[in-house]
Amino acid sequence: MIQAYIEYWKQYFNWSGRTTRKSFWWVFIMNLVIVFTLILLCIVTTGTAVVLSLDFEGFNVATYIFGSLLILWSLATLIPTSNLGIRRVRDAGLNPWIWLLSPASSILGGFNNFPAEIVSDILFLAFLGLALMPSKKGRISSRSQSQGLLIIAIGLIALVGFSVVNLPAKADYIVQGLPQTNLVVSTEITQKLDISTMSAQDRQEIISLYGQDGWVVSSDGLSLTRKTAPEGSDITVNGKNYQANAQGQVETTLPAGIHATVTTPVVDSGGEKIIAPTAGAGTVKVDKEKTQNVTVKQMMNVSAIIMQMDTENIAQKQSINITDKSIGIQLLAVGLSPKVGTAFRVGQKVDCNDFNAPLTNGVHYTSKTSKQFIFNFINSDCYKVVTGPFGRYWDTCRKDNFRFFGSKYCRSGNGACSALQKMPRTYHLMGTNGRVTRK
Repeated sequence: MIQAYIEYWKQYFNWSGRTTRKSFWWVFIMNLVIVFTLILLCIVTTGTAVVLSLDFEGFNVATYIFGSLLILWSLATLIPTSNLGIRRVRDAGLNPWIWLLSPASSILGGFNNFPAEIVSDILFLAFLGLALMPSKKGRISSRSQSQGLLIIAIGLIALVGFSVVNLPAKADYIVQGLPQTNLVVSTEITQKLDISTMSAQDRQEIISLYGQDGWVVSSDGLSLTRKTAPEGSDITVNGKNYQANAQGQVETTLPAGIHATVTTPVVDSGGEKIIAPTAGAGTVKVDKEKTQNVTVKQMMNVSAIIMQMDTENIAQKQSINITDKSIGIQLLAVGLSPKVGTAFRVGQKVDCNDFNAPLTNGVHYTSKTSKQFIFNFINSDCYKVVTGPFGRYWDTCRKDNFRFFGSKYCRSGNGACSALQKMPRTYHLMGTNGRVTRK
């Protein structure tokens, strides 16, 4: 047995000559034991689904070692094993071209359909049956070396070429045959609005007003919070893109036991990012259950967002705080652009429609923490986008970020929040029914 194995390696590039039945089967069995041992060690260290799906996130050091040894072993034995087979066929007195049954069997086995797999098994068993035939004396052609090289080259080129193209699909086909889990990824954003700078009486008015829209006061009474699910946001699971439904969820089916990489939009608001899993590429271990629920939680600081609206215009505004609508009209009449702190009339150009709500007094206030600004903000166009299910404020309004021509969130006169909701870009008034009452 040992001698046969030594000869197997010594004849690495020998495409001529013969190999006896006994030598062939000793080498075949030893290689089979080595390959199955390495595969078993890979599976034991991480699990079948992790290995077959090449889930590198689930690999540990031992898996990488055994996996690397398996790859190196397969590559190292590819040529001598092929030579062994062609010498065995020749020793049995058969035409050496019959060896092509072996790579043909492997190629057909790579197709993801039952008939091809059956034919593959038949060809493989036929080749092994021919390898069981006893040695037959006869003259070996003087061109056996070149002939053997040609046969091996044709078979291996076809096999390697097909494997490169088809193996990923075959691996996916095998993985899909493993136990599956329905992975439900939910996204949940907790919005926070700071009202700590207001008087106790003003806070009570704000709490009562915002409570009608689902906001809950904190235990200390200094902030309001509300949980939302961003409808339509893009969520990626293992490289495949999905769009969240009205509940902020996506559902996919994955093999049980693998590690799924979940990527969700990261809320950028005042430095508060994501809670769990990690932002951008959270890794989730898929349990062996019929359905597994994973929730990605984030915190959105709404106060931090509205404080950044019209920042440059605040610096440019006139020192006086104009609250009379008639004065605002006079300013337009002399050709001046209205700034933050002025009263607006319907049809004027605005940067952010964050004060066109049903309860607005039509004035865009400088202080974003004042009671009147918060009254003007709720159910305005910008409120709908920032706190609504769109999940697009940081993607859309922030695209108006031109270093020299506008503010961070809304470029001058653009009305990005309104445009996102298909509302007029100019100043307009919204009704309690969510429709434009005057434009």
